[in-house]
Amino acid sequence: MSLFCSGASPLRPLRALFLVLLSVGLAAAEIAELERMARAIENLPALHDGRVKPLASVARHCVLSLSGRSRVPAGEASMSASAWLVESLADPKAATGRSAIRLRNPEVAEALGLAERPGMRFSVDEVIAGLRANRTQLEALFHRPRENLAPAETQLIELSDNLARVFNLVGGATLAVIPGPEAHRERWLPISDVQEPDPLQTMVLSGWIEMLSAVTKSDVPAVERSAAALADVLAQTGETGRLSAEVAYHRLGLLDWSLALDLLCLVLLGANALLGRRWLWTVAIASLAAGTICLLVGMGLRVWIMQRPPVATLYESVIFVGAVSALLGLAIEAVRRRGDGALVGAVLAATLLLVGRSYADDGDTMGMLAAVLNSNFWLTIHVLTITAGYGCTLVAGVVAHVALATRALHPADKDTHGQHDRAMLILSLISLLFTLFGTILGGIWADQSWGRFWGWDPKENGALLIVLWLLMLLHLRSAGTAGPRAFALGLVIGNIVVAVAWFGVNLLGIGLHSYGFANGTFWSLVGVAVGETAAGVGLWLWATSRRQPAVTPTA
Repeated sequence: MSLFCSGASPLRPLRALFLVLLSVGLAAAEIAELERMARAIENLPALHDGRVKPLASVARHCVLSLSGRSRVPAGEASMSASAWLVESLADPKAATGRSAIRLRNPEVAEALGLAERPGMRFSVDEVIAGLRANRTQLEALFHRPRENLAPAETQLIELSDNLARVFNLVGGATLAVIPGPEAHRERWLPISDVQEPDPLQTMVLSGWIEMLSAVTKSDVPAVERSAAALADVLAQTGETGRLSAEVAYHRLGLLDWSLALDLLCLVLLGANALLGRRWLWTVAIASLAAGTICLLVGMGLRVWIMQRPPVATLYESVIFVGAVSALLGLAIEAVRRRGDGALVGAVLAATLLLVGRSYADDGDTMGMLAAVLNSNFWLTIHVLTITAGYGCTLVAGVVAHVALATRALHPADKDTHGQHDRAMLILSLISLLFTLFGTILGGIWADQSWGRFWGWDPKENGALLIVLWLLMLLHLRSAGTAGPRAFALGLVIGNIVVAVAWFGVNLLGIGLHSYGFANGTFWSLVGVAVGETAAGVGLWLWATSRRQPAVTPTA
């Protein structure tokens, strides 16, 4: 009897299971082929958003703009952004049928006539159908000022724009993959824009045509051969080394590993505090050190890829300050060896890496710079100096949290209190050194770039505010007006000052430094201000109530 006969057979459940496994296996094999073709082409260069990057980064940016994720669901599994790009070239109908779009706002789904579902993921076809059904309303939104739109309306416009950009790229209309003419190789062109190609352009064009033909036939060996041949031709442009490094950077996910190791350090420190096992402390320090190495290697790769210093954008400043925090935490731990330094370094590094992830979700974190920033010399000596000052000040503020908590929990531990006081004083002096000289160097750069040393620009005012705040605290401490607890409270409030100077300028949208505007920053700053004020004042009151009375000597 056939296993697939009709009727009430006891083997029917087995038949159904076999068919399910067969379909899953076929889907997995199909995805495996797509991933093989993706690996073959992902190192090839394309000009996108003002810079030459590998196709893997172009695909990643497209998928991130649609869903905030770097992978696309594919049944029970998922596929890489590069594989989705290949599928878009080989089988557009299958690619647009995948749930590549994630709608974070239920109101957007409702406006498109889409019912809510777990994960709020929808296919491109579903979203396009919803946009077409509401075309009249959407066109009306484009004619209204953005500031008058509700959040859901703004997100609808952004979704429409992102879809248009992605399909122009995927369709090849704007994907610049052909180097420019001999006199202007840096001006890459879409295939359709090449007129009277020179010898190099002719070879690249024929290579792309051959490779795309193999992709549409899903001929994996042919794709691999043609992509390798095309890469050899494109090596004449001198871009291949950095492109491979960029693909490796995203594939390794070193910053994600750093975040995971920092969080593991915090878990191990908590376990050590509860169980008192010295080996837990050792593993925690090793975890923080490994996370810091991952972060530094990741930053080093970015320097090589971009051919510029490690800090030039708001995102890069966040991860740089995370590295500074981790290194200072390890330095404190090397002196004290009690877990305080590791706690401070891991908390700050993990927090800042989480903040960085929110910026990375917006797309390419290696974008082109504002014109004034195109100076490797000043980016190195001014921006690194002032950003290191931010990191040192934040570390001093977190040490102040620990100092106040220790005074509240262990009021009689004078030795630990004294060590915390010295650490806060030293960190404050280091912070003042970096922020003061960073501000002075910024003035010199401003004179060379804009013809004046100081213009009361919001960013300049923010840097000066940090300097003045630290000077005030150190003066009050040295004069004896502020005791250790008040000094610690001032350093906690200093975290708010740094946040305003670092991110607050982006809220204003004015001044010569307003090139890093980020939506949603205002409420984050409010949260930091309220949280740090509450934490600082609360810890100060607690520590003050637990203060040990002075001992009066007896006769």
